[in-house]
Amino acid sequence: MVEVAGKFCVDAYEASLVEVRGADRVPWSPYHSPLSTSTYRAVSARGQVPQGYISGVQAQAACRNAGKRLCSKAEWLAACQGQERRSFPYGAAHKPGACNEHSKDPKHVSPLQRLHKGNPTYDLKTMLDPRINQLPDTVLPGGSKPECVSPAGAYDMVGNLHEWIADKTDKGLGIFKGGYYNEADLNGPGCLYQTTRHDFAYADYSIGFRCCADAIGEPAFK
Repeated sequence: MVEVAGKFCVDAYEASLVEVRGADRVPWSPYHSPLSTSTYRAVSARGQVPQGYISGVQAQAACRNAGKRLCSKAEWLAACQGQERRSFPYGAAHKPGACNEHSKDPKHVSPLQRLHKGNPTYDLKTMLDPRINQLPDTVLPGGSKPECVSPAGAYDMVGNLHEWIADKTDKGLGIFKGGYYNEADLNGPGCLYQTTRHDFAYADYSIGFRCCADAIGEPAFK
Protein backbone atom coordinates (compact mmCIF):
# COMPACT_ATOMS: atom_id res chain seq x y z
CA MET A 1 0.00 0.00 0.00
CA VAL A 2 0.99 3.65 -0.37
CA GLU A 3 0.20 6.46 2.04
CA VAL A 4 -1.96 9.40 0.95
CA ALA A 5 -1.16 12.75 2.58
CA GLY A 6 -0.34 11.00 5.85
CA LYS A 7 -4.05 10.31 6.40
CA PHE A 8 -4.71 6.81 5.06
CA CYS A 9 -3.24 4.10 2.83
CA VAL A 10 -4.45 2.77 -0.50
CA ASP A 11 -3.48 -0.30 -2.50
CA ALA A 12 -0.83 0.62 -5.05
CA TYR A 13 -2.43 -1.77 -7.56
CA GLU A 14 -5.95 -2.95 -8.32
CA ALA A 15 -6.75 -6.02 -6.26
CA SER A 16 -6.50 -9.65 -7.22
CA LEU A 17 -7.94 -12.45 -5.07
CA VAL A 18 -6.73 -15.46 -3.18
CA GLU A 19 -9.19 -18.08 -1.98
CA VAL A 20 -8.90 -18.85 1.73
CA ARG A 21 -8.84 -22.61 2.33
CA GLY A 22 -8.02 -23.08 6.00
CA ALA A 23 -4.38 -22.08 6.39
CA ASP A 24 -3.85 -22.04 2.61
CA ARG A 25 -4.17 -19.08 0.25
CA VAL A 26 -4.89 -20.23 -3.29
CA PRO A 27 -4.75 -17.74 -6.20
CA TRP A 28 -8.17 -17.21 -7.79
CA SER A 29 -8.54 -16.69 -11.53
CA PRO A 30 -9.19 -13.00 -12.26
CA TYR A 31 -11.39 -14.08 -15.16
CA HIS A 32 -14.01 -15.87 -13.07
CA SER A 33 -16.58 -14.50 -10.65
CA PRO A 34 -15.91 -15.36 -7.00
CA LEU A 35 -18.09 -18.17 -5.65
CA SER A 36 -20.68 -17.40 -2.99
CA THR A 37 -19.60 -20.54 -1.11
CA SER A 38 -15.93 -19.52 -0.77
CA THR A 39 -13.97 -16.92 1.21
CA TYR A 40 -11.56 -14.57 -0.56
CA ARG A 41 -8.87 -12.15 0.47
CA ALA A 42 -7.76 -9.10 -1.51
CA VAL A 43 -4.13 -8.93 -2.65
CA SER A 44 -2.44 -5.94 -4.30
CA ALA A 45 0.67 -6.79 -6.32
CA ARG A 46 2.52 -5.39 -9.30
CA GLY A 47 2.33 -7.59 -12.38
CA GLN A 48 -0.84 -9.42 -11.33
CA VAL A 49 -3.93 -9.33 -13.53
CA PRO A 50 -6.56 -7.65 -11.32
CA GLN A 51 -9.86 -9.28 -10.48
CA GLY A 52 -12.82 -8.35 -12.65
CA TYR A 53 -16.28 -9.98 -12.56
CA ILE A 54 -16.77 -8.92 -8.93
CA SER A 55 -19.64 -7.24 -7.10
CA GLY A 56 -19.33 -4.47 -4.54
CA VAL A 57 -20.50 -6.88 -1.85
CA GLN A 58 -17.74 -9.36 -2.74
CA ALA A 59 -15.11 -6.65 -3.05
CA GLN A 60 -16.01 -5.24 0.36
CA ALA A 61 -15.72 -8.69 1.95
CA ALA A 62 -12.35 -9.36 0.28
CA CYS A 63 -10.95 -6.09 1.64
CA ARG A 64 -12.22 -6.89 5.14
CA ASN A 65 -10.65 -10.34 4.98
CA ALA A 66 -7.33 -8.63 4.24
CA GLY A 67 -7.68 -6.35 7.27
CA LYS A 68 -8.55 -3.40 5.05
CA ARG A 69 -11.71 -1.72 3.76
CA LEU A 70 -13.25 -0.66 0.50
CA CYS A 71 -12.20 2.96 -0.14
CA SER A 72 -14.66 5.77 0.47
CA LYS A 73 -15.31 8.20 -2.36
CA ALA A 74 -13.28 10.90 -0.61
CA GLU A 75 -10.36 8.52 -0.11
CA TRP A 76 -10.47 7.26 -3.68
CA LEU A 77 -10.49 10.80 -5.10
CA ALA A 78 -7.65 11.93 -2.83
CA ALA A 79 -5.57 8.92 -3.90
CA CYS A 80 -6.26 9.57 -7.60
CA GLN A 81 -6.10 13.37 -7.78
CA GLY A 82 -3.53 14.33 -5.16
CA GLN A 83 -3.46 17.70 -3.45
CA GLU A 84 -3.58 19.47 -6.82
CA ARG A 85 -6.95 17.82 -7.51
CA ARG A 86 -5.84 16.70 -10.94
CA SER A 87 -8.38 15.49 -13.47
CA PHE A 88 -6.09 12.57 -14.26
CA PRO A 89 -3.58 10.76 -12.05
CA TYR A 90 -0.70 12.04 -14.17
CA GLY A 91 -1.85 15.65 -14.65
CA ALA A 92 -4.55 18.14 -15.58
CA ALA A 93 -5.05 17.14 -19.23
CA HIS A 94 -5.80 13.81 -20.88
CA LYS A 95 -2.71 12.07 -22.28
CA PRO A 96 -3.54 9.37 -24.85
CA GLY A 97 -1.92 6.06 -24.04
CA ALA A 98 -0.84 6.99 -20.52
CA CYS A 99 -3.47 4.69 -18.99
CA ASN A 100 -5.10 1.52 -20.28
CA GLU A 101 -8.18 3.05 -21.87
CA HIS A 102 -9.28 3.20 -25.49
CA SER A 103 -12.04 5.82 -25.28
CA LYS A 104 -10.65 8.00 -28.06
CA ASP A 105 -9.11 5.24 -30.20
CA PRO A 106 -11.25 4.88 -33.35
CA LYS A 107 -9.59 1.57 -34.19
CA HIS A 108 -10.48 -0.10 -30.91
CA VAL A 109 -13.35 -2.62 -31.00
CA SER A 110 -14.94 -3.61 -27.70
CA PRO A 111 -14.35 -7.20 -26.57
CA LEU A 112 -18.08 -7.95 -26.58
CA GLN A 113 -18.32 -6.86 -30.20
CA ARG A 114 -15.32 -9.05 -31.06
CA LEU A 115 -16.66 -12.11 -29.25
CA HIS A 116 -20.17 -11.86 -30.61
CA LYS A 117 -19.40 -10.62 -34.11
CA GLY A 118 -20.97 -7.22 -33.58
CA ASN A 119 -24.23 -8.45 -32.06
CA PRO A 120 -23.80 -9.05 -28.30
CA THR A 121 -26.67 -9.44 -25.86
CA TYR A 122 -26.12 -7.59 -22.61
CA ASP A 123 -27.43 -10.25 -20.24
CA LEU A 124 -25.73 -11.60 -17.13
CA LYS A 125 -24.29 -14.67 -18.87
CA THR A 126 -22.70 -12.53 -21.56
CA MET A 127 -21.33 -9.90 -19.17
CA LEU A 128 -19.69 -12.53 -16.94
CA ASP A 129 -18.11 -14.54 -19.76
CA PRO A 130 -14.54 -15.33 -18.60
CA ARG A 131 -13.26 -15.08 -22.17
CA ILE A 132 -13.80 -11.31 -22.33
CA ASN A 133 -10.86 -10.11 -20.24
CA GLN A 134 -8.56 -12.72 -21.79
CA LEU A 135 -8.80 -11.08 -25.21
CA PRO A 136 -5.98 -8.79 -26.43
CA ASP A 137 -6.35 -5.07 -25.67
CA THR A 138 -8.40 -5.65 -22.52
CA VAL A 139 -7.27 -5.73 -18.88
CA LEU A 140 -3.52 -5.50 -18.18
CA PRO A 141 -1.43 -6.64 -15.21
CA GLY A 142 -1.08 -4.00 -12.51
CA GLY A 143 1.55 -1.36 -13.22
CA SER A 144 1.83 -2.15 -16.95
CA LYS A 145 1.31 1.54 -17.76
CA PRO A 146 4.08 3.32 -15.81
CA GLU A 147 2.72 6.80 -16.59
CA CYS A 148 -0.69 5.90 -15.15
CA VAL A 149 0.29 6.60 -11.55
CA SER A 150 -1.15 9.07 -9.07
CA PRO A 151 0.90 11.51 -6.95
CA ALA A 152 0.59 9.04 -4.05
CA GLY A 153 1.97 6.18 -6.13
CA ALA A 154 -1.28 4.31 -6.94
CA TYR A 155 -1.37 2.77 -10.42
CA ASP A 156 -4.27 2.28 -12.86
CA MET A 157 -6.82 4.39 -11.02
CA VAL A 158 -8.05 5.44 -14.46
CA GLY A 159 -8.74 2.75 -17.04
CA ASN A 160 -7.90 -0.95 -16.78
CA LEU A 161 -10.93 -1.80 -14.58
CA HIS A 162 -13.71 0.18 -12.97
CA GLU A 163 -13.27 0.24 -9.18
CA TRP A 164 -15.97 -0.22 -6.56
CA ILE A 165 -16.03 2.24 -3.66
CA ALA A 166 -17.86 1.99 -0.33
CA ASP A 167 -20.25 4.91 -0.88
CA LYS A 168 -23.75 4.44 -2.24
CA THR A 169 -26.19 6.82 -3.91
CA ASP A 170 -29.21 8.33 -2.16
CA LYS A 171 -31.22 5.50 -3.71
CA GLY A 172 -28.88 2.86 -2.29
CA LEU A 173 -27.16 2.01 -5.56
CA GLY A 174 -23.49 1.15 -5.73
CA ILE A 175 -20.78 3.40 -7.18
CA PHE A 176 -17.70 2.52 -9.18
CA LYS A 177 -15.07 4.93 -10.43
CA GLY A 178 -12.18 5.45 -12.83
CA GLY A 179 -13.51 3.97 -16.06
CA TYR A 180 -12.13 0.80 -17.65
CA TYR A 181 -10.08 -0.22 -20.66
CA ASN A 182 -12.93 0.10 -23.15
CA GLU A 183 -13.96 3.61 -22.09
CA ALA A 184 -12.95 6.04 -19.37
CA ASP A 185 -14.78 9.27 -20.22
CA LEU A 186 -18.46 8.43 -20.75
CA ASN A 187 -19.37 9.28 -17.14
CA GLY A 188 -16.75 11.95 -16.46
CA PRO A 189 -13.05 12.49 -17.19
CA GLY A 190 -10.34 10.47 -15.49
CA CYS A 191 -10.47 10.58 -11.71
CA LEU A 192 -13.95 12.14 -11.86
CA TYR A 193 -15.46 9.21 -13.78
CA GLN A 194 -18.35 7.69 -11.84
CA THR A 195 -21.09 5.13 -12.58
CA THR A 196 -24.12 5.09 -10.27
CA ARG A 197 -26.78 2.94 -11.92
CA HIS A 198 -26.09 -0.56 -10.58
CA ASP A 199 -26.92 -2.38 -7.38
CA PHE A 200 -24.00 -3.04 -5.01
CA ALA A 201 -24.47 -6.77 -5.74
CA TYR A 202 -23.99 -6.25 -9.49
CA ALA A 203 -20.94 -7.70 -11.26
CA ASP A 204 -19.56 -7.79 -14.79
CA TYR A 205 -16.24 -8.20 -16.58
CA SER A 206 -15.36 -4.49 -16.41
CA ILE A 207 -15.46 -3.97 -12.64
CA GLY A 208 -12.67 -4.49 -10.12
CA PHE A 209 -11.61 -2.78 -6.89
CA ARG A 210 -8.79 -1.78 -4.58
CA CYS A 211 -8.68 -1.43 -0.79
CA CYS A 212 -7.86 1.33 1.68
CA ALA A 213 -6.71 1.26 5.32
CA ASP A 214 -5.88 3.74 8.05
CA ALA A 215 -2.39 5.19 8.08
CA ILE A 216 0.36 3.35 9.94
CA GLY A 217 -0.02 3.82 13.66
CA GLU A 218 -3.76 4.31 13.48
CA PRO A 219 -6.32 1.64 14.47
CA ALA A 220 -7.28 -0.74 11.66
CA PHE A 221 -10.94 0.28 11.78
CA LYS A 222 -12.83 3.24 13.22
